[in-house]
Amino acid sequence: MIRSFALVLPCSFLVFACGQPEGREGALMNPGDNCLTCHDGRNREAPAYTVAGTVFDTPTSPATSGVSGATVIITDANQVETRLTTNAAGNFYTGKAIAAPFSVAVERGGKRAAMASVPSTGGCATCHANPPANSAPGRIYAAP
Repeated sequence: MIRSFALVLPCSFLVFACGQPEGREGALMNPGDNCLTCHDGRNREAPAYTVAGTVFDTPTSPATSGVSGATVIITDANQVETRLTTNAAGNFYTGKAIAAPFSVAVERGGKRAAMASVPSTGGCATCHANPPANSAPGRIYAAP
């Protein structure tokens, strides 16, 4: 059974529909979706995150193939580093204050890839989606 809801964002013409299979709530939910659609501090039922997303093997990976054990490194404007490890769904998230502008890198298997530009939001899948948006190369990925 799939539970669904629609969220209309203020000042926007976009309507986001989220479907969640029963039992896939919490840290493993909705890999590849824009986490900040719900986890933005306005939804009392969802914890607020400042940065959240999912890491995959390739920029076109399906949502079911998130990578566990990758490290996402966020360095904020004050040079404070936050390190997040992806879970079994490939998801990472934090509610910690992150001073903008910030930079992001992903490490996996001894390899490090840094984002070439400064993110405009902590909702990584705003751009890093399949298909991509705003000149992103696709999903966040860390090749093995």
